[in-house]
Amino acid sequence: MALLVEVVVDGSVGLTIITDEQLMDAAFVVVGQRILSEDVNAGGVAAELIADHGDVSVGVCMEAERSMGFCAVHAAISLMISAVQSRIATIVAVAGEGLGVVPPSG
Repeated sequence: MALLVEVVVDGSVGLTIITDEQLMDAAFVVVGQRILSEDVNAGGVAAELIADHGDVSVGVCMEAERSMGFCAVHAAISLMISAVQSRIATIVAVAGEGLGVVPPSG
């Protein structure tokens, strides 16, 4: 699948096509385990979505002891909603450590 997305570069507006493969590649850029503290780690899974208006949102998971934390899909959707968008055109979730594309869990 490919989406036609509006982009702004140096104040100029244009259109570009983003394929599923490009969306996955971009998510792989941010995936990667980060140890934030003794009890908290983040980034083992990343999710990237494109809203129906073309805005891109990226999120990573966060895990903490005592059942605290959130998934990457929730993080990406939260950013989309913060940008006053409410409909997802496409979404992908990827896991590090060679796991590749995983089902979105949100």
